[in-house]
Amino acid sequence: MRNHSRSPIPEDPRNDTKMRTNPQMSVFTGERENSENDFTVDPSSLPGVHPIPRAFNRYIFSQLEPGEYYAKSSTQLLGPFANEPNESHLPSNEDFVIMRRMAKLPNGRLAFQKVAEVKK
Repeated sequence: MRNHSRSPIPEDPRNDTKMRTNPQMSVFTGERENSENDFTVDPSSLPGVHPIPRAFNRYIFSQLEPGEYYAKSSTQLLGPFANEPNESHLPSNEDFVIMRRMAKLPNGRLAFQKVAEVKK
């Protein structure tokens, strides 16, 4: 016969008659309290993320060749420019990021390097 004197369901803590010492209460303040636990995640540890093979990485770097310049704002993409554009080459109503084309990858995508910002 089983001993049913001990229930598998824990007792209700509100009915606990023992006085607890040092009750701890945590309140979310919206700020990070402990910066010691900050860490960065290695992207290759994420599911579905794989590192680029070294041979492909070397191939991409060998294809880098500075090319024409482009100017990109929140609404426009201007270019190509043979030389780095400055404020006189751009419309005066928006801020622009100046980028330089560095490579065309085998999949057809372009690789750019940010060169400067032009704020109006």
